[in-house]
This record gives sequence, structure tokens and C-alpha cells, in this order.
Amino acid sequence: MNKTKSAVGKKLKGRNGAHKTSRNGSNGSKKQRRPDRVVSDIKMLANITEQKRTEAAAQRLASIVTYSHDAIVAKDLNGIITDWNQSAERIFGYKAKEIVGKSILTLIPEDRQREETAILNKIRRGGAIDHYETLRLHKDGRLIDVSLTISPVRDAKGKIVGVSKIARDITRQKRIERRLAEQARLLDLSNDAIIVRDTSDRILYWNHGATEIYGYEAEEALGRVTHELLRTEHPHTLKLIRKKLERDGRWSGELVHTRKDDNKIIVASHWSLDRDAQGQLAAILETNNDITLRKETEAALRRSKRLLEELVQHRTRALRSANMELENEIARRKGLEGQILEISDREQERLGQELHDGLCQQLTAIGFMARAAALRLRDHRVVQVEDIEKIAQLINGSVMEARNMAHDLHKEEVDAAGFTNALRDLVERKIWRTSCRFRCDGEINIEDDRVASEIFRILREGIINANKHARATEIVLEACRRRREFVFSVTDNGIGLNGQGESGRGGLGFHIMQYRAHSIGARLELESPRRGGTRLSVHLPIAK
Repeated sequence: MNKTKSAVGKKLKGRNGAHKTSRNGSNGSKKQRRPDRVVSDIKMLANITEQKRTEAAAQRLASIVTYSHDAIVAKDLNGIITDWNQSAERIFGYKAKEIVGKSILTLIPEDRQREETAILNKIRRGGAIDHYETLRLHKDGRLIDVSLTISPVRDAKGKIVGVSKIARDITRQKRIERRLAEQARLLDLSNDAIIVRDTSDRILYWNHGATEIYGYEAEEALGRVTHELLRTEHPHTLKLIRKKLERDGRWSGELVHTRKDDNKIIVASHWSLDRDAQGQLAAILETNNDITLRKETEAALRRSKRLLEELVQHRTRALRSANMELENEIARRKGLEGQILEISDREQERLGQELHDGLCQQLTAIGFMARAAALRLRDHRVVQVEDIEKIAQLINGSVMEARNMAHDLHKEEVDAAGFTNALRDLVERKIWRTSCRFRCDGEINIEDDRVASEIFRILREGIINANKHARATEIVLEACRRRREFVFSVTDNGIGLNGQGESGRGGLGFHIMQYRAHSIGARLELESPRRGGTRLSVHLPIAK
């Protein structure tokens, strides 16, 4: 360029010298032509400068194309390769001399060759394509992931004469993306919520498990602050949790989160810290497992345990009470057994006394009278009829006395079906010294044979006691129904309770009758009516 300037300068200088010579001896017409030649020379100089600049720019552009990291390929509108840079050789494996002049379809897999037709059609219409990701073939037959930027090439008149294609090898990037996609797919298989967040707690990754647990889609969650999105309730302040996380590199605990549907859940949360190559905090990996059901189950188990403990305590108190009642009942029964033995001894003594005072005396009298009759017969004296009748009366009395004692000792069994008839037969026995009568008010339906038998024994004991101790002139056995119970009673018009001795409420006989009543769920009462006498009653609830 400097040489050009020098040559131009010399040419101008020579022209100036010629001008001086003509100034001395030339005519006026030459003076008018000199400015035009100067302008022409200046234009020529400008053209040369622009040309040099264009050549430099072209050289720089060629250098850029040659040494670009991306493959730069030119082809005509028929798809024939016309230009091929070094990066194209590196990426596709073909040298320029091997590929220039061949169809671009050499680089395109068979199943994608329709793409080329669509691309050429778009370029012919003046269109362009930016960052189109596709697959191309390497010389060795392997597939390459590339990103294409395709533009039309125009001539000086603006006519489209070819295609410029820039191809960037993104195989490694795609491999990483596929690996990340595979990892993301595996993470999506987890039932746990897996969340990655940055140092500002903004969500960078949100797996399918997080969507299932919280109800938010990834698009809704990405970029949001976790504790704001999920309205987190922390067990400690977030500052303390972050301090422990930075110190230990991990943190675990239970958090309360609120789902998209406003339902609260409890999660077991595990945080892990990720640092970059310089040791700076890069991201936080958070894994959350929904333990709401487990916590509810634990709470239910605690409630059940508490209720069970209360029930056990209640049952223990009840068992202690029942045990105490049982001990009291055992003690009472032991006492009752002693009383039964005592009454048995007394009854034996009474029977012996009655045999001695009654039957034995009558038999003794019979013996004396029979002896006297025998002596009279021996002495041939006439026997008096009155004596023989007296002997007969004494014998009959002794038989009656023996029958009464036999009835007192006999254990009678009564069934439910014949209960009313048994009561009627009881009062009609000839053994009673006091007149007895039976009165029944309504139908008496007892279904249990044992209940009927126990009531019969109580009533018979009452009639026996009235005959022995009441000094009454009348005894009434009554059976009736009152609302929710049957009432059976033995009433006399004798001397009342004050004169009955052991037959009163403190007597052993009354305790035995009371025991029989309690054993069948009945209630026994003993009282003196206002008109006098004694009334023994058994109250039996009617079964529902």
C-alpha cells in the first residue's frame, strides 16, 4: 500500500513538472485540463485503497473460516459441496479433496435425507435455519449429533447461488443431556420427592415423586423458593438448620409441608450439600419422604396404648374389687358353712329332743298301757275299751309325729311346669298344726326348674317356721305378679318377729333362705305387718 502511495506521488510530481513547463510556453487550453486529471488520479488512489481493504477483509474472513472450531461447508443449490474447512474435516473425517464435488447426502443418514430436500426448498425461498439439531454421518459410519445454522449465499446481484452451512458438533453435549435425562428418569421412578435448589433456595430440579407428593407440576415449582412454595414449618429456625448443613454437609429432620390442595403433610427430610471445585456452596439436594400416614398410625397407636392402659387400670381396679368381693363371699360362705354345721347340730339336737319328748313319751305310754292290759288278761280281768282306744290314739299320734319329722328331713325337687300345683299341695298337707291356705293372683310363669325349686324351699321353710314358732291361727301362702316381678309370700297372724328368736333377720334360717334367694337373682324380705304377725316375701324379677 505504501508503494502504491509512492507511485501515485511520483506520477503527480511528474505531472506538476510538466505543468510548469507548459506554463512558460503553452496555450490556455492546457490550463483548463489539469484539474480533471487530478480528480482522476485521486479516484484511482481511492479505488486501490478500497481494493486493498476488501482483500484484507477477505483474507481475515478466509482465516476465520479456515480456523473456525465449527465445520463450515458451502454447497450449491443442488446439494453439491463446493467448500470444506478444516473443522469440517475434523468433525466428519473427510479431507476436502475427498468430499468437495460430492453430494451433501454423503453426510446425511438415509432415514434423514428428506431433511435436505426441505432445507434446500427453504433456502431457495430466501429463508434461513438457526440451530437445527440433527444427526449426521462420520466417515467411519458412526452418527454425530450436530447443530446446524444454514443461510443462503447470494452473488453480487443478490441472486441465491448456493448454501452456507455451519455445523457444530454437539455429540458430547447430547451424551451428557441423555445421561442427565436417564438420571432424571431414574429419579422420577422414586416415590420420594427429590428437589435440587440453589443457594437462594430456588428450585432447580423437581422430580415426578415431588409432583405426586405435593401436587405441583415441575413447571409450577421451578424457580420458586421451596419454603415459600410449600409453606414449610421447620423444627428449628432456618438459620440454625443452614448453619448445621454448612458445618456437617447434611441435615435430617421432620418438616411440615402444605400441598397444593392446602392439606398439610409430614415428611422425613434429608438435605445434602454440593460444593463446586473451589469449595463454594453450589446446590442443595433435598429428599423428602411422606410419613404422614406413619405419624398418624403412631399417634393412633399411642392413643390406643393410652386407652389400653386406662382400660387395664380400670379392669385392674374392677378385678381388685371383684377379688375383694370374692374374698368377702368366701369368708361369708365359710361363715355360712360354719352356721350350717351349727344348725345341723341344732337340728339333730332338736330332732333328738322331739323324739325324746314326743314320740318316745308316747311309745312309753303305749308300753305301760300295753303292760297293764297284759296283766289284766293274765289275771283274767276284763280289759277296758277306753284303754285300748287310748293305745290306738297314741300309736296314731306317734305315726303322725314320725311323718312330720320325715317331711322335715326330706329334700323335695320341684320343676317349673308343676310349680303352682306344688305350692297348692304344700298348703294342703295334713301335717300342719296351723290351718294353711293358698291364694294365687294371675298366671305364674317360671321357666327355670332351679328357680322354681329354690323358691319352693324358701316358702316351705317359711310355712314350717310359722307352724313351729308363730303361734298363729292361720297361715296364707300367696303368689302374684306385680309389673316387673313375681312376689311370693308366707303370712301368719301370730306373735310377730319379736317372739321368733332365731327365725328373725339375724337367725341362721333366714340367712339360708336369703342365700337361696340371692343365688337365683331374687330379693328376700321379712317384716311385721301393721295388723300383726309376720310376712316373709320373695321378689323375683321377670326376665325380659
